[in-house]
Amino acid sequence: MSDVLALCDALGVDHATFVRVLEAGPLAMPYELQKVGVMDDASSPPLQASLAPGRSLQITRMSVRARRRALIR
Repeated sequence: MSDVLALCDALGVDHATFVRVLEAGPLAMPYELQKVGVMDDASSPPLQASLAPGRSLQITRMSVRARRRALIR
């Protein structure tokens, strides 16, 4: 969804317009609509930093490393 919102920004399409189009079609999944709202509300710096691209990948890598260390012991 972040990629779609970034594309909307690049094309100058308002997020609310995108949501209206999404709601009108068969892809109107409640989770995705909620996610757009959360992402739009993420304008405060702490929340924006926590939603930065790659953050979940960093957490996953740390988790995998910790599990590997646990298996080796």
